[in-house]
Amino acid sequence: MSFEDFWKAYPRKSKKAVARATFKEITNHGKMTTTCGVKILAKATPEELVEAALAFRWKMRIEEEQEERFIPMPSTWLNQARFEDTDEDERKELADKMRTLLERMEKPRLSVVG
Repeated sequence: MSFEDFWKAYPRKSKKAVARATFKEITNHGKMTTTCGVKILAKATPEELVEAALAFRWKMRIEEEQEERFIPMPSTWLNQARFEDTDEDERKELADKMRTLLERMEKPRLSVVG
C-alpha cells in the first residue's frame, strides 16, 4: 500500500503534497502532534491508513451523505489521528463495504440492444 492508495480511498482531494508528507511521517516513524491541546503520537501502517480512509469515505459519503466542504482535508484528518476514531472491527466492516461498492462501480455494464 502506498500514499496513492490512500489518496484514492480518501473522500476529499485537497492539498495532496501536504497530505503526502504527513502520510509519510506517520507511516515511517510517527508524528508528534497537538490536537485540542493534547499531544499525541500519530502512527500507523499504510494498510491501516488506507483501510481507515475507506471506512471514513463510507461513513461520509454513504451513511451521512456529507457535502465535500464538511469533510476534513486529508492532512487534517491525518494530523488529528482521526484514523483512530473507529474501532478495528467497524473499520474493517465499513472498508469492506466501500471496496465492494467501488468494485461494482468499476465493472463494465452490459449494453442492451433493442
